[in-house]
Amino acid sequence: MAQTTLGFLATAIGLPFLGIVAMGVSRSNGLQDLVSRVHPTYGKIFTLLLYITIGPAFAIPRTSTVSYTIGFEPFLGSVNPDLALGIFSAVFFIIAILFSLNPGKLMTYIGKVLTPLFLIFLSIFINHCCGYANGRLRNSSATR
Repeated sequence: MAQTTLGFLATAIGLPFLGIVAMGVSRSNGLQDLVSRVHPTYGKIFTLLLYITIGPAFAIPRTSTVSYTIGFEPFLGSVNPDLALGIFSAVFFIIAILFSLNPGKLMTYIGKVLTPLFLIFLSIFINHCCGYANGRLRNSSATR
């Protein structure tokens, strides 16, 4: 347990902190400037590979996979999970790109669409929770 905690602390906190220290000590203006000291071509390739690794290779696919696994997979039953994940990912990223094409309208979408949906689901949740007392329905005739 201690080894995993130390590994997490080293990679999640230590390495980013060392990157910040390296930027400060070297007085670089950015990652490209820092790694170009080795060689300009190396700087471009390293920066490109780093950005690809952080974004398209790991973070972006993970956003749809985690959303699918937590939000939809438990309710699908006997549906082919690979096909369902592919369809979900396509719809997920289409919606994401539609939001990102009009960033100025994002607050409009949140205010007019997501907030009312949130309030509806919150009221359903509160109503459902208030209907139960100690794991049983308050109205015993509803359980018959």
